[in-house]
Amino acid sequence: FDPTIEWLKPKDFPEMDWSRGQVWPLDITREKMEIMVEEGYDGSGKDILHYSCLADRKLGQYGKTILLGTMPYKLPEE
Repeated sequence: FDPTIEWLKPKDFPEMDWSRGQVWPLDITREKMEIMVEEGYDGSGKDILHYSCLADRKLGQYGKTILLGTMPYKLPEE
């Protein structure tokens, strides 16, 4: 556990749409979210794993994404 990391709080995420489900990377931090937005993530949840992987690469953390979700997800083709 690294106390210098500012983890996002549940209130930082959009409300859960139980009819559609959502997938979120469990290892999301404010720094990672900022990189995801710089890469084009719009906050909708669409292609979140794609943007999470892009952010991981920029942070030098290849293959680190851990998922927390309620729906099946197919990683976007590059």
